[in-house]
Amino acid sequence: ECTTLRTERDTASAEAAEAQRRATLAEDECRTARTQLQRCLQDRARMERDSRAALSLARSLDAHSGSDAAYYKRQMAGLNEQLHQLQATVAEQNLTIAELRRQRERSMSQNQLSQLRAGGGSGSGTTGGGGKKARKK
Repeated sequence: ECTTLRTERDTASAEAAEAQRRATLAEDECRTARTQLQRCLQDRARMERDSRAALSLARSLDAHSGSDAAYYKRQMAGLNEQLHQLQATVAEQNLTIAELRRQRERSMSQNQLSQLRAGGGSGSGTTGGGGKKARKK
C-alpha cells in the first residue's frame, strides 16, 4: 500500500511539474501574443495616420492643381499672344527688308545706268565699286 501511494504521489508530482511547465509555456505564449498584438495595434494606428495624411495631401494637391493648371494656361495664352505679335512684327520687318533690298537694287541699277550714260558707255565700271565703298564709310 505504501508503494502504491508513493507511486501515485510520484505520478501526481510528475503531472504537477508537467502542468507547471505547460502553464509557464502558456504564460510565455500569452506574453508574446500580447506584445505582438500591441505592435500590430501600433502599426495599424501608424498606418491609419499615414493614410489620413496621404488623403489630406492628395486632396490638397487636387485643390491646388486646378488653380495651378488655370494659372499656367493663362500664362501660356499670354505667351502665345506675344509669340503671334512677334511673328507678325518679324513678317512685317521681312517685308520691309525685301522692299528696301528691291529699292537698293533699283537705285544701284539706276546709278550704274547713269554712270554708263555719263561715261559714254566706255567706263570699266570700277567707279561703282568706289561709290559703294564711299557709302559704307
